[in-house]
Amino acid sequence: MGMNLMMVCEKAELLFSNVLNMSITGSIVILVVLLTRVMLKRAPKVFSYALWAVVLFRLLCPVTVMSPFSLFGVLNVERVSDAIEQMREQDDGWKGQNTDSETVKLPAENIGGEVGINAGENMESSSDWKSEASAIIAVVWLLGVSAMGCYSVVTLIRLRRKLSDAVKLEDNIYLSDHINSAFVIGQLRTRIYLPSGLSEHEREYILLHEQHHIRRGDHIIKLLAFVALCVHWFNPLVWLAFVLAGKDMEMSCDESVIRTLGEAVRADYSASLLSLATGHRIIAGTPLAFGEGNPKDRIRNLARWKQPARGLIVSAVLLCTVLMVCLFTDPKRSLSQIKINGINYVLQEETVTELPDVCYEMGVLESVLHGTSKDPEKDFSGTNLDEKYPGCMIYQEFGVTDVIYLEDYSGYYLVFASELASPFHCTWVMEEIVFNFNSSYPYPKELAPGYSIRYDGELCIMYGDTGIIEGRFESFALSEKKFDSFFDWSSDKGVWTNGENLAAMLRRNNAHAWKLDVPSTRYMGDQPFYYLLQQKNGDVYLAHGYYDPQGPNDSFADDTYIDWMIRLEIR
Repeated sequence: MGMNLMMVCEKAELLFSNVLNMSITGSIVILVVLLTRVMLKRAPKVFSYALWAVVLFRLLCPVTVMSPFSLFGVLNVERVSDAIEQMREQDDGWKGQNTDSETVKLPAENIGGEVGINAGENMESSSDWKSEASAIIAVVWLLGVSAMGCYSVVTLIRLRRKLSDAVKLEDNIYLSDHINSAFVIGQLRTRIYLPSGLSEHEREYILLHEQHHIRRGDHIIKLLAFVALCVHWFNPLVWLAFVLAGKDMEMSCDESVIRTLGEAVRADYSASLLSLATGHRIIAGTPLAFGEGNPKDRIRNLARWKQPARGLIVSAVLLCTVLMVCLFTDPKRSLSQIKINGINYVLQEETVTELPDVCYEMGVLESVLHGTSKDPEKDFSGTNLDEKYPGCMIYQEFGVTDVIYLEDYSGYYLVFASELASPFHCTWVMEEIVFNFNSSYPYPKELAPGYSIRYDGELCIMYGDTGIIEGRFESFALSEKKFDSFFDWSSDKGVWTNGENLAAMLRRNNAHAWKLDVPSTRYMGDQPFYYLLQQKNGDVYLAHGYYDPQGPNDSFADDTYIDWMIRLEIR
């Protein structure tokens, strides 16, 4: 029983992670649509209503189309899920590292960020607490989805009971004495219910309105919109989108009625809306049935309505078309790049049949999309290389840090060159002290130790002929909270440049970052850690600091700090 509950929690957590990704993406699209609605204020409401289809797609579909025209590419957001995983790295980034491990994980994209192994009981318990909290949040989300679904079903059953004595007028049109508002109900067997007391003129207007809903498929769209609301119930922007999309749906149908019957019926139609709106509360809370509502906004829209100019229509069509293409699609990923140890490598033209004489194995390539290093079941041609060649061995030539070789399934080797030369498999020396809290870094340049970083990220500090292995660097996402705040700027006024501190400048200009937690079992008291930064211009910095005595995950302590940072150069 306990194992089954654990599996349910794990699946709920994984599902909620995907939903959260779609919710963040959808929120960005909602904000864009809200802004566009203002621009389309004078255009027919059908254009505003059409834009909500993109929001619905983003909230319900986890798979999108890649294109170079994606708005997320313009905003420099390659994938929103990457941002989520980066936040996870920041949350989980204080996990210790096990330097005794001989395995090296080489993801093609640094998506998981959780590559560390616990170095102490304190960090292990904190990690467990985070895992439990994450599972609890996922279960709460799942309960919220279930509650909204059950509430809707119960209210629908109650409504159907009120309609049990409805009389069929013709086709799918029914009259009822127990309702004061017209509405549509049902997805497969769609029915229109009208109050019995409607006059012939009112019935004509309202029937035309409801039939337009059905022809356009609004009863299906309404159901999908409510499913999206149930799934993303925790997101206030989704609630706002649900309400506004409903308004645009109704207003666009109102405008269709006026276009069909002529502007002469506008006054009578508005009066009908006002009289019918008194019974709207009958179907309130029953999103699987929808009818006349929001009379104030709808009547105001009808009062302002006039036949739009051709130029306005053309402009609205162009704007909506461009936006829908840009919002439907994600930025096109490069098919010729992989990322190893935080470094981007780009495929070169040449493919070799033999490796250079002196090469070592770096590990195997892992697929980001499929999360496996096994051979793919099929040839993922036209996809990213990490999806096409998972499980293939990666090699690097000794002494050459900016070129790697990926063995394909036919015995050939694909040659990659890094955008920036990897700082791994190099020996560095101190070039400049950029931050030195209370003179914590005691060495002048000529006496400073060397810093040897192996191909797998292991740091060895060299003092003459002897060396101390500190641990292994792992990729890490810098943040203001876990970088800038670790500097005591009052102790060193020289770190301020043009009114901005050095940490913020380094963080914004950083291309790759790695973190190393020295195992707590090796030290009494404070636990040391290192940051390795590689800037976009190729400069490499090494920072050293200490966790507070209560451990790196103590939320009540604030004395974690960096005591020195140096700029490195190749020996």
